[in-house]
Amino acid sequence: MEQQQRGPFLPTAVAAKMFGISPYTLKKYGRPSTGFLREGKHWERGMTSTASKGWYVEECRQALADQGFIFFDQVKDAVAFSSD
Repeated sequence: MEQQQRGPFLPTAVAAKMFGISPYTLKKYGRPSTGFLREGKHWERGMTSTASKGWYVEECRQALADQGFIFFDQVKDAVAFSSD
């Protein structure tokens, strides 16, 4: 199954929270006419017309980083405070 090889595949609300943006903003970035996240590469349609899109976390994270987004969870983990 392709999505298992590509990494985590999450619904819109969960993926948006993970990226620190609103679900509306994430969906806006996935619009074919105005967004930079592409169907088939960054997201897939749900099983029904009312189902949430599924987002490929690693592909989306890379595309967002390419657009200039900064992910503070990675920075926080990399910063060590010293008591010198």
